[in-house]
Amino acid sequence: MTLGTVVVEAGRRSGSRNTAGTAAAHHRVVLAVPGPVTSIASVGCHEMIRSGMAQLVTDADEIVELIGVMGADLAPEKTAPPRAGDGLEGTDRRVFEALPRRSGSSVEQLAVVAGESEQSVRAALGRLELLGYARRTDAGWRTA
Repeated sequence: MTLGTVVVEAGRRSGSRNTAGTAAAHHRVVLAVPGPVTSIASVGCHEMIRSGMAQLVTDADEIVELIGVMGADLAPEKTAPPRAGDGLEGTDRRVFEALPRRSGSSVEQLAVVAGESEQSVRAALGRLELLGYARRTDAGWRTA
């Protein structure tokens, strides 16, 4: 018998679910890859995860982590891809989020949208321009 069983699709009553039940009865790791909650082919996986019979996994690295050597086969930490403005805080963040993507906006309009004073917005726009996040056009300020 294997170290673990991975179920990718399982209906409410299916051979995959039966195999998973046998693995669990033999104290083997049971893993399930969740499918759409609207899919009848995923009902069994969702029920196994909900009942605690199976652990949820989303990729091969997580499977290896759960059936591999403890502490040695850890899955890499998942991170979201970086987006423009991720490191901004406070006024700079609010002004950056207020900047339109296509058309320009005046300092006065940005102050209203960002909830900041015009003086604060002007200072933030200068910093954002230096960082490459904002640019001034004939129509006003917008994202770079």
